[in-house]
Amino acid sequence: MPVNFSKNLGLDMRNQSSASRNTLFEVGLLLVICALFVWFVILPKRADLDQKQSAYDAVSVQEQGVSAKVAGLNAMIQKLQSSSGQTAQLDQALPLDGDIIKPRLLVQKLADDSGVTVGSIDVAGVSGSVAAGDTNLLKDPFGQTRTPKTLGVSVYVLGSFNQLMAFLRAIEQSGRLMNVSAVAVAQDSQGALNMKLTMGMYYLAP
Repeated sequence: MPVNFSKNLGLDMRNQSSASRNTLFEVGLLLVICALFVWFVILPKRADLDQKQSAYDAVSVQEQGVSAKVAGLNAMIQKLQSSSGQTAQLDQALPLDGDIIKPRLLVQKLADDSGVTVGSIDVAGVSGSVAAGDTNLLKDPFGQTRTPKTLGVSVYVLGSFNQLMAFLRAIEQSGRLMNVSAVAVAQDSQGALNMKLTMGMYYLAP
């Protein structure tokens, strides 16, 4: 039975060529699919991941800054707590308000401790502003810019020489920052001594 080898060989070559074209087409299609997958899936995911990483890095930096500030604040709180006595002394020396009641009470206490009799206590120079109505000042009393101001105090007392000297020493040793500007001592017809003091008491006003 005769066999046509050339025809069979041609069919085999055509089949191989067709198979090669199919393989190349499949490879090209696979490359296109991979490229589309990378373009539409991988790259957006990568961009989103980079954006989230950048946001995370920024938050981390902010967190470190906040942690440093909190640590500094805690250190300041501890320092303030450890020096509460000095803070109380400073508040006594230079109060943050021009309240006239505190000077009156202070002078009266010093007079009682010295044994002199108080004839009168006059306080002048109080600021006309009402601190209770200043909401900004109440929210941040230590953040306001303050300047020293003076309350004018006039005191009239009666007593013996030793009592008057004790009263003057008590004023000198008082924790309240004040400046005596005038002292006048007189003796009445019965021999009793009276003394008039003019002084200023300082405070820090906003």
